[in-house]
Amino acid sequence: MTPTEKARFNMMGEKAKELGLTKKEISALRGAGESPWTGLRQDQLETLFADIPAQKLNRYIRPLGLSSESRPIWEDYIQLKVERETLRGDPESPKEDTRIYKEMRFDAALGAGRISPRAWKSLYRQNYANYISQMQALERAYPQAPKTEQDWDAYRDLLGWDEPVRHPDDIKLDEYYKVMESSRFENDLGEFDYDAYRKAEAAFFQGLAPDTTAYIKARKDRYKTPTRAAYTRDMKKVQPYYDLQDAILRQYPPEIAVVIEYALASPDPTIQRTILIGNPQAMIALRRVRMAKARLRVQNPEMDKILRFWSS
Repeated sequence: MTPTEKARFNMMGEKAKELGLTKKEISALRGAGESPWTGLRQDQLETLFADIPAQKLNRYIRPLGLSSESRPIWEDYIQLKVERETLRGDPESPKEDTRIYKEMRFDAALGAGRISPRAWKSLYRQNYANYISQMQALERAYPQAPKTEQDWDAYRDLLGWDEPVRHPDDIKLDEYYKVMESSRFENDLGEFDYDAYRKAEAAFFQGLAPDTTAYIKARKDRYKTPTRAAYTRDMKKVQPYYDLQDAILRQYPPEIAVVIEYALASPDPTIQRTILIGNPQAMIALRRVRMAKARLRVQNPEMDKILRFWSS
């Protein structure tokens, strides 16, 4: 253990006592190092280490008992963790070329009127897609680093650990990121389907404990810029506008809804008409949807204002 690690280790013990952790929990922390198997949630660990100095790789305490076989895996894991954090950027003081730095630049350009809201959304999508691509390249660069639940299980077996385990909320958080990976909601033109994204998210949260849902939402939002957070709030306000189409289409046979969704997915109005003209019932249903949406916007000026702004 390096002097930095030792100092951090000792400070961690003192902070754990201040936070009221039991002797068993503190012992588990010391044995597991800064690994996922502390039995604590990520936000609890961040609180635990909040006031303890960080120095890149040396800030991570190694688990006890690493061997010549298990140590390289741990070092790959830590190096990957650090480089992920570097690529993402620190929300308080992001460095150039990080994801968050670029997002802040997009926000400033939107606020100054140099780009439109539509362009802002496009830049965000492109930037995030590049970020994911860079993340995937990082993961390939550190092949030994555990990345999946199966990888971690195999590493735990190598270490001979049965306890502690990962916090169940963090396991659900991993599942959320897998289900909600952004590329799942893009069409062939690279356009992001926010409506499908919101539906998938609502389906994921259904049945989860309120505390788990609140935790996942807080974790996924912690690196959002103020403008990105405002956009998320605005989209929640206009959700009834998007729900309206589903409510009307449920009154028709499923094949009608498929025709309409297929037509609306086409960016070319001529192609839309060609798809719909052979299906009068679909045309009637779509007309009902459009009329209902128009009425809702008239009845709700704030919703209309939001929709106009983000589509401009």
